[in-house]
Amino acid sequence: MRTLCVIIFLSACASTPADLPSEPNPSAVATALPSASASVIFASLPIASASAPLSSTSPASSPSEDPRRALESGQAPSDVATPPSDAKLLASGVRIKILHKGTGTVRPTDESKVKLHYIGWMRDGKPIESMTERDRPATFKVGTVLLGWRSALPEMVVGDIARIWIPPELAFGEVPKTAQSPFGHVTFDMELLHVE
Repeated sequence: MRTLCVIIFLSACASTPADLPSEPNPSAVATALPSASASVIFASLPIASASAPLSSTSPASSPSEDPRRALESGQAPSDVATPPSDAKLLASGVRIKILHKGTGTVRPTDESKVKLHYIGWMRDGKPIESMTERDRPATFKVGTVLLGWRSALPEMVVGDIARIWIPPELAFGEVPKTAQSPFGHVTFDMELLHVE
């Protein structure tokens, strides 16, 4: 009997939208549906769901990450161990995700000299090295660096901030050379500043 009263009440409200209270406001759903359908849907929803704001954006639990956050704070990102599904898989096995798109047009080659900021972590979030902590960028020839970097850098243009996930065979190997040496899968954030 109580359910029947709720359905009748909601049907009456749906047929007279001018009388709807201003809070909560489910009009985004109600206006897209015939009034009879709207009454059935709202009757079957829990009260908390009917009053929750409707949104087509990502859930609040996964907000867009500031692309400079890791470079500036040194803190490992939440996806340090496992690349997200939208990270591009390169033929080498490296995965890359552009966090911020730059305005440059030239892509580095093995012969290029590049200037960049970078920071790296092992899979457990332990930091490897950060040029931003030294308050100066690194400059080097692409053909002289880690194979994983050599694979990822040609995917970037000046201004890009990218996150790259490198398998051990393209980084430091599976076994540490010393007690402090990085090993295994590693992740880097890099900001490409200059190519020549």
